[in-house]
Amino acid sequence: LQASSSIGRAAVSKTAGWGFETLLACHLTHGISRNPFAAPGERETVGMREAEIRMNSTKSETQAPNRADILKLLAAGAIVLGALAAFYIFAQHSLLVRVIGLLAAAGAAVAIALKTEPGAETLEFMRGARAELRKVVWPTRAESTQTTLIVIAMVVIMGLLLWLLDVLLFWLVRLVTG
Repeated sequence: LQASSSIGRAAVSKTAGWGFETLLACHLTHGISRNPFAAPGERETVGMREAEIRMNSTKSETQAPNRADILKLLAAGAIVLGALAAFYIFAQHSLLVRVIGLLAAAGAAVAIALKTEPGAETLEFMRGARAELRKVVWPTRAESTQTTLIVIAMVVIMGLLLWLLDVLLFWLVRLVTG
């Protein structure tokens, strides 16, 4: 049984039905709340901080970094640092060869970093951002030109109005001060 903030009513939220979770009812009693995520045998109550973390988290649970992921990220960093050191140590060799080596090492480091959980999350975020960017309706060349001309015209008009105000105020000050 799961408590819900909308009992017997239609969803009011604009995000209802679009993949967003519904709000759960929270009953706080002196800094302790019931744990709606408790498995059988787990504590049924959690402190305020734990409840806040669980309610505000996008993941089901906060996890410590995986040791394998840490080692992979350290290896990727070591590859990049080694490549940078080699770039300057072998300064007497061709710049083209050193740059190609540096790019190859950077590519290998990125490939290793993408095999970690943070790397996979970053890649998923980038894919989502790219998908959203494809949905953008970009203005046509004519719309961009018209908007630019309107902005330029408004700048000129405002400049003239401010100049006239300046001339008027200057005239009034001279009139008052003699």
